[in-house]
Amino acid sequence: MTTATLENILVQHAIPRGTWKEWKALVKGTRPSKELLRRLRNVGNYAAALQSILIELSKQVKHKFPPPGWKPSRNRAA
Repeated sequence: MTTATLENILVQHAIPRGTWKEWKALVKGTRPSKELLRRLRNVGNYAAALQSILIELSKQVKHKFPPPGWKPSRNRAA
């Protein structure tokens, strides 16, 4: 994902500029702070921004789950 794409998502969801640095780190694989994690779970526009980012990142993945014809196993481990 390009920086411009990420910034467009953050602007679209009205994420404050002061938190963008942490969002960029999150996209690159850094664990979020407790405060950002709390907001991702409890604040609507933060959760929506995360969902948009995940959709954008998943566009690069060729594999889709579940594959066609997949059925859950009836045999469950005890």
